[in-house]
Amino acid sequence: MKTGPAMPAILNGDVSGVVDKVGPGVTGFAEGDEVFGCAGGVKGWQGALADYMIADVRLLGKRTPGMSLPLAECAALPLVFLTAWSALVDRAGLQSGEHVLIHAGTGGVGHVAIQIAKYLRPGGDHGLFRSESRAGPCFGC
Repeated sequence: MKTGPAMPAILNGDVSGVVDKVGPGVTGFAEGDEVFGCAGGVKGWQGALADYMIADVRLLGKRTPGMSLPLAECAALPLVFLTAWSALVDRAGLQSGEHVLIHAGTGGVGHVAIQIAKYLRPGGDHGLFRSESRAGPCFGC
């Protein structure tokens, strides 16, 4: 079953950028808005590795003025965040105050999973562990 765009294809799903034009009937977005999301490369849509792309607004979010993450770096979040949230909250049912063990916390999904767990357990105990066979300092231990 083919799920990607037609070949030759523009790949990649994660994107961040500035809205250049808004289609008819679109509300909540305007030209000049900074946005990010996971909006391309699947279900027949061309991907994000291009100067311009057409995106479904349901797959985008606005970068708010209060966000400290620069716009270009926002493109690194969507798929890893959705994966971590789906695993911890949707599938495991993690709720505020519960404990969780996250393996491979330095990977793309792992480091975001740690932030989600810290969000769900504000002010709680947090630990960072590593095996003795690993060289180098253990920050936060």
